[in-house]
Amino acid sequence: MNLPSLFYRIGDKEGNDNQSIAFSMIFTVHGLVIAFMGLLSLVLTISIGYSVHAKVASPFLYLYLAIVAVLVVSVLLQYRRIYIRFAK
Repeated sequence: MNLPSLFYRIGDKEGNDNQSIAFSMIFTVHGLVIAFMGLLSLVLTISIGYSVHAKVASPFLYLYLAIVAVLVVSVLLQYRRIYIRFAK
């Protein structure tokens, strides 16, 4: 089930409370993505500054990969939680 069909299924039910809770949960996931992207840009800025002064390759590659992995896993878990809660 994709996200538009989830909204359609939530909208079919009589209570609009579920729909507003689902919208809130989905925008929370979007806020999570924005926060992770801000963290990633901060790490990128620090790594550029470090590379310029140290004249070596950036040691922050593994930190980039860890942040991206945590972002992907957390977004998938949040969407799974939303799906389980509202797709009954």
